[in-house]
Amino acid sequence: MSQAETQVPFVAESYWLRFLSRAVEVECKSDPKRNSRRYPFYGDVKLIFGPEDDTRTRSLSFINISADGITLKGSSEMPVDSRVVIQLNPEGSWFALAGKVVHCTGTLGGFKIGITLEFCDEDAAETIEESN
Repeated sequence: MSQAETQVPFVAESYWLRFLSRAVEVECKSDPKRNSRRYPFYGDVKLIFGPEDDTRTRSLSFINISADGITLKGSSEMPVDSRVVIQLNPEGSWFALAGKVVHCTGTLGGFKIGITLEFCDEDAAETIEESN
């Protein structure tokens, strides 16, 4: 899926890390097996997935975020290895991240969906004015 298909600018890793530093306050329990710290995060997100001729959108809720991934909660299962576009608007400006589903686990009331982020390079990313 391209940026034109989503109508929301993709951002580079540097933007995501700046956003993360502003957005999180409390670290989740540290786990030495993890590549990066996880932080609780609340809000909704749009997930776009599927082949170009059958693109679908789902609205999901955050469980936590980290420098290299996002965990979401949804009502239906997502296939592992699916490529997805994550659209979010936590500070009043929509932006998009690309990712891949790495796990989908049944849980009380739905499914926990783990997504590893795949960042575009700085030159390809959109410049978004930062308000904070």
